Amino acid sequence: MPFVPNPDYGKGEARRTISLAKRGPSRVDAYLVDNYHEMRCTIDHDGSVVTSVKGEMIRYPTTACPGAPDALQEVVGLPLDIATTGFYDPARLRRNCTHLFDSALLAMRHARRTEQRRIYEAVVPDAADGPIWIEARCDGHLVHRWRIDGDVIVAPAALAGRPMLKGFGHWSAETFDSDALEAASVLGKTCFIATIRPYSPAASVGQPIVENRLLLGACYAYAPERIEGAVLRAEAAGIHKSVGR
Repeated sequence: MPFVPNPDYGKGEARRTISLAKRGPSRVDAYLVDNYHEMRCTIDHDGSVVTSVKGEMIRYPTTACPGAPDALQEVVGLPLDIATTGFYDPARLRRNCTHLFDSALLAMRHARRTEQRRIYEAVVPDAADGPIWIEARCDGHLVHRWRIDGDVIVAPAALAGRPMLKGFGHWSAETFDSDALEAASVLGKTCFIATIRPYSPAASVGQPIVENRLLLGACYAYAPERIEGAVLRAEAAGIHKSVGR
């Protein structure tokens, strides 16, 4: 798909915030917002498994995205302590909205904590002039700070050579656990959305997403059965908003 260059690239950043909150003894709310998305995932549970799930698409990039909460229903019945690798079954992942699916897992993990609230934040500056420092925080505390060149980590030395895009989920799950893994996951997905920053989605509003063949089959919106009729939306050019809910 021939995207128009972003004239402001090099002056900004990709930023994602995910706010987790318990809404009583058996409900958890996950609210995600970044440059191009805004959505909410709410799960109910019985202390062991997910008993119901609801997704709300508030700001999203394609006209196919609003149906994603229906696909998310397959999370019902999954154990709250499911292994990360088990949750991200490749077929299940492709059937769902990547970002709503991530939010569901974070909500499931939060259900087993004693704390009421948690906020993850990740920032990836525009890489207009070479390597950049990227970081992820949990409740304001720095968890990860890595230097990347393109999509490859160059510092710290222990992670040098690891990819931030293809293969990230696999190696990060082997390297980190618990809170560090969650923060790494948020940072990885922020790097993913940062690949859109060099372009201007607003200039491509109305273009058929079928023209972007590289994403065919990658997620809910780009599934073969719905990609043909979907187009890019104006809200794909949204601006990150602070979490205030």
